[in-house]
Amino acid sequence: MKISKCLTVGAILFLLGIVGLQASDTRTQTLGYASNFYVQDDYNIWYFPSTLVNHRSMVVAESEYWMEYEGDQLWSGGVHIPVTSDFTLGVYLQNDTRFISFSDTKFDVPFPYTQAVRTTIYPDLNTNEAAHQFTVIGAMRMTNVDLGLSISSYNSKLTYTDPNNPDFNFEDKLSTMTASGGLSFKPNDKTRFDGTIYYQTSSFKHVEYSEYSYGDTTQWLQPYGYSMYGVDARLFYVLNPKTILVPFLRYMSAGQGYQWLVKSQDIIGVSGITSRKNKQTYYLLGVAADYIPYTNNMVTLAAGLYQRTETYVETLLEGTPDVPSKEIWRALPFLSIGLESRIAKWLDVRFAFYELLETWIMQNAVTETILDKGRLTGSSYAANFGLAFHVGRFDIDTLIDTDGAADFLHNGPYILSGKEYYGLFSKISIKYNFK
Repeated sequence: MKISKCLTVGAILFLLGIVGLQASDTRTQTLGYASNFYVQDDYNIWYFPSTLVNHRSMVVAESEYWMEYEGDQLWSGGVHIPVTSDFTLGVYLQNDTRFISFSDTKFDVPFPYTQAVRTTIYPDLNTNEAAHQFTVIGAMRMTNVDLGLSISSYNSKLTYTDPNNPDFNFEDKLSTMTASGGLSFKPNDKTRFDGTIYYQTSSFKHVEYSEYSYGDTTQWLQPYGYSMYGVDARLFYVLNPKTILVPFLRYMSAGQGYQWLVKSQDIIGVSGITSRKNKQTYYLLGVAADYIPYTNNMVTLAAGLYQRTETYVETLLEGTPDVPSKEIWRALPFLSIGLESRIAKWLDVRFAFYELLETWIMQNAVTETILDKGRLTGSSYAANFGLAFHVGRFDIDTLIDTDGAADFLHNGPYILSGKEYYGLFSKISIKYNFK
């Protein structure tokens, strides 16, 4: 009985990251679909901030190949500091942005100027993305409950002043704030629950100081219904010394839109839309099994439902709007398999593949009261392959690019095939443990 209990405790400690294989954003991507919900990893802190207490005393850097920049971007770096024996503080700096839809701070063909005039008087600085400012995560370990809180701020501001013509002066503001809080509860040696609630709000504002401001009104559009809230939850349960079951779920509701402050057909345009709001609802419900045949090896199997519903609602300056249109995307089921194995003291091998059995349903207004409906079924398949290297206090995780000419699995290393690679690793994560 004592031996069996020790094996059970050892298995759950392995999965909970107290011992075992290393962690990163790259690792979770190479272990399957939505693996952050069923594989314990230091990247889980972005879903469950209370888990930060399990990943103390480290510096993390994430790099990814971004085609639009034609090169690698060391886009994220963070540190986990053990402030006290019970409290851990995480601070992250990132080259990251948040897109804010419907914002009028980026002008392609803006009113009332022609494109040629606007291009001349406005520099190419306008954007509809808020830039990352900071992310701070704190977690407190207690007797059998861990508490966590995370706050991220994104903000951009542009002020333009024309010394020759004050009518061309303007100011743009974009912002996003995200906060999440949660807990981890360990009622016994075989069970651990992680849960998080989160909220996000965004805003935009474009103010012009010109003859086209319609008297005292210097702002034409204002944000409408920008908010997102949701909940994440998962439960690790040790079924036997080698198998852990992990049911998990996510629910999220979000919205974004705009309202015209100037009730003029000249401003609103031909469509006459005075406000628009898009609403999205997300459901993720699944169960996974993490099988640990022996130390430093793990097989993951996950399945479940993922559904996204989006509705578009409009109001008009005149007349009755059409019935709201709707789009539904559903993966029922999604199936995912992953493997992680340490083949040497300094090397791990990982791969995962998953398939989504998908359904798309589109409903669009034909008249004010009638919708047409389209339905499409199909599937999406993806696979990932990665290697992890352990050198001293450094752990280096890699995602190997297997697309097109960079197919390392078929071509092999240069010394054998003579094949040169452009961006062999599409993603790299580096972690330094300073404890």
